[in-house]
Amino acid sequence: MKLIMTILCVVFMQVSGCASIPENQDQKTEKVIAEANKAVVFIKSAQMESIDDKGIKKQERGFGSGFMIREDGYMLTAWHVIGAPNAEIKACLQRKTTGRYGDLEIPDCRSAKIVGFDPQRDIALLKIQGSRYPTLKLGEDPPVGHQVIALGHPMGFLWTATVGIVSKSPLIQEDEYFTQTDASIYFGSSGGPLINTQSEVIGLLDKILVPNSAKAPIGISLAIPVGDIKILLPRLLEGGQIKHGSLHVAFGFINELDFQEMPADFRIHKISENVPGMLVVDIDPDGMSAKNGLKKGDVVIRVNGQMISNLIDATRLIYFQKPGTEVVLEVMRQGERKLFKTQLDQEPEADYNVASKSNPKK
Repeated sequence: MKLIMTILCVVFMQVSGCASIPENQDQKTEKVIAEANKAVVFIKSAQMESIDDKGIKKQERGFGSGFMIREDGYMLTAWHVIGAPNAEIKACLQRKTTGRYGDLEIPDCRSAKIVGFDPQRDIALLKIQGSRYPTLKLGEDPPVGHQVIALGHPMGFLWTATVGIVSKSPLIQEDEYFTQTDASIYFGSSGGPLINTQSEVIGLLDKILVPNSAKAPIGISLAIPVGDIKILLPRLLEGGQIKHGSLHVAFGFINELDFQEMPADFRIHKISENVPGMLVVDIDPDGMSAKNGLKKGDVVIRVNGQMISNLIDATRLIYFQKPGTEVVLEVMRQGERKLFKTQLDQEPEADYNVASKSNPKK
């Protein structure tokens, strides 16, 4: 009988092609996820919302994700996970314990404080007491097709991983840009890391696009590019709310303009289609740029010697700088190159008391 069973098993294995449970062919990904999750944080926040007609205080509670970037307790998350500077925050790291059904991941929670925050780019830097925490390294902005892993706590399912690729970089939406991925995320993923297969952070998970007609995400997950994070991090470490610089002008990018449709009052400025840069479509006459000589119809080619031809350049070279920073603008005006020095004005501040996108209405 034993011989017959052995023969049947061999025949079955040859037909089905499944001699045994197959060995994981992607052990590197498995190891990357296990190691990276040690630095992924579960974040719980609570803020005082209002007092009702009975005098009872009502709290707004939420949750989201984050990740450690320094061994001494500094972590990044999305600002909308926190929602207000006076929020009470708990940050929970992964602690392994062995239970009846194997290893369990237990949240090890402690109080966190806000160090710096930027509501307009939706980033916050938090800190917990302690040292020698596991961390994730910040990488570089990836190309389309780059393999990525999204880590976080969607819907409160702790230490969840999904795999995908960079679908588009950048995706521009309403004067913002993001790294788009098809790696699935959901409410609660916000603030978590989007990493590559070398465990480097290439984005901070921020939002999902869900059309009104859809009942679930459609594979358009958006992350704040790591290039933005690396520029803003020194300012976040300084503490407080980040204030953004501005030239107080409205721009149109030359590589996106339809020159056939351009108004006549701009055509007289002899703008070449082959010249990169930003066309000054409108300008605040009371702003520092206008007072220092910049005019409507000018094409800004460089800022402090660096080429500027798209929204990312404009944001990183202008918007992410401190108000009052002096910049040198290289400008094309009626076919001639000119240099202007000016100081950046302050961009109007956004209301930082925002509803949390991370919560499925708690």
